[in-house]
Amino acid sequence: MLMSVYVMLRRASLGDVLPDSIRVLSMANAVDEVTRDDPRTLTLRLRHGLHRRPIDCLLHSRRYPRPVGDVVRLEGFEATVLEVDLDGSTRIRFQFDDPLEHSRFRWVIWEGARYESFVPPPVGETLSMRGGVPTEP
Repeated sequence: MLMSVYVMLRRASLGDVLPDSIRVLSMANAVDEVTRDDPRTLTLRLRHGLHRRPIDCLLHSRRYPRPVGDVVRLEGFEATVLEVDLDGSTRIRFQFDDPLEHSRFRWVIWEGARYESFVPPPVGETLSMRGGVPTEP
């Protein structure tokens, strides 16, 4: 999340065109799987809850965990908590207003020291991840 803010500030300082918005689906470096449920939906499975590390609690306190079934609606999508552990949400469904291939989206993942392009898996398929990076089956 902080890197997204940095990228926006850096691009603005260089006079680059800025996106209308940036949405960070997970700051966790422990995303195990990304599943494409339908043309507009991704489900993330995390190795451990979203609030394991202190930096994970920067925008949401561990004191107020989100229960299973909790829905957060933001412009363009909603996130639903499907599973939790003691450290917070471990499986989250993100349902977007538009298909994931819509031109308004640019999918990226953080890989090492930079963002890399990311292609969501086809409908009905699951992509295994290691440290937030796709792995070969």
